[in-house]
Amino acid sequence: MNLSEVLVNLGLRTGPVQTADGNLISLRGGKTGEGIVAQAHGKYYEAASRGNLFSAYYTGHAMTAVNTTCVGMLLWNPTDSGKNLVLGQYVISNHVTSTGPLGLGLAYSVQAIVPSTVTTVATVQMPTKLGPLGSTGNSVAKAYIAATLLVTPTIFQYLGRVAVAIATTGQGDQIQGDFDGSVIVPPGYIIAVQSVIAVAAAAAIFGHLTWEEVPII
Repeated sequence: MNLSEVLVNLGLRTGPVQTADGNLISLRGGKTGEGIVAQAHGKYYEAASRGNLFSAYYTGHAMTAVNTTCVGMLLWNPTDSGKNLVLGQYVISNHVTSTGPLGLGLAYSVQAIVPSTVTTVATVQMPTKLGPLGSTGNSVAKAYIAATLLVTPTIFQYLGRVAVAIATTGQGDQIQGDFDGSVIVPPGYIIAVQSVIAVAAAAAIFGHLTWEEVPII
């Protein structure tokens, strides 16, 4: 079967389509056989409008290098959640004086049971449903700023670093980005933003993580 036959079978038309409102059209295809689509809304609109997008806000705490006594930005997916946590945007900012660089990485660890000696994110900052403002709903995930884990987390992505020295409180650098669905946290795993080099002082780290909760089929 050649490319033209494939496109016909899929109902794809190669090249731009120009039409008016109300007309029925064929799906659009590319010259190498791909289907071509474009966003009608922001990329998180579908997840947010369906109540599957959540965020945890972390404010004014320390951050340790990776170890089982973990302090940082932690997100745990309980073993019985029935959902994957698909990571989206993140922001991390240091707000206190420092004398050395702070390297930040994303780490993961197997965590089949509830972590012990946890410090949960304050009530007002618990996982919040995104979407229309005022939306309510429960996340399956648990957000912590400290927990004792079964296994030392393994850093697998480097996120960036704060400046070599911050001389004035409130002068901190900000790191932000988007995992864009490339990191999936299955049930029984914990994800953590941790230090790669140096340790963040108390009340230093502010930030947030967003994720979509996708049923496991």
